[in-house]
Amino acid sequence: MVKPEDAERALSTLVEVGMREHRPPEQWLLKAWDGDHLVDLIFEAAGLPITDEVFARADRLSVAAMTMPVMALEDVMTTKLMAMNDRSLDYEQVLQIARSLREQIDWDEVRARTAESPYAAPFFTLIEKLGIVPRHEVPEASRPRIRVA
Repeated sequence: MVKPEDAERALSTLVEVGMREHRPPEQWLLKAWDGDHLVDLIFEAAGLPITDEVFARADRLSVAAMTMPVMALEDVMTTKLMAMNDRSLDYEQVLQIARSLREQIDWDEVRARTAESPYAAPFFTLIEKLGIVPRHEVPEASRPRIRVA
């Protein structure tokens, strides 16, 4: 992930060190190739503007013996759920993340951040029914009232 204002400069830097530039038709990323290795420069993630706050929330982890920022799990889940639509509706990857990292994710935060997505709601039903997360209780005040005449 890179901030939108840094995307072109990041791509130029990768090209300067010998990578091959690729500009895909998608309007939210740039790519660079180093031989057979692809680097995605994502600057507009679904449901998550890439800002300094995203980088501040990142965990600092050792990856291949290098310490680097790794996107917070709540941000990862938010972007993956918000990217779903009627043409791209595959829960496999988010289900795998949920199963393997369930205790490390603040599910209330992810649920709140994806509340506007009609595709995220079934995901939460699925992970509740599978026992991955406890059932989410809707506060009494938020429940619809049904009147029988």
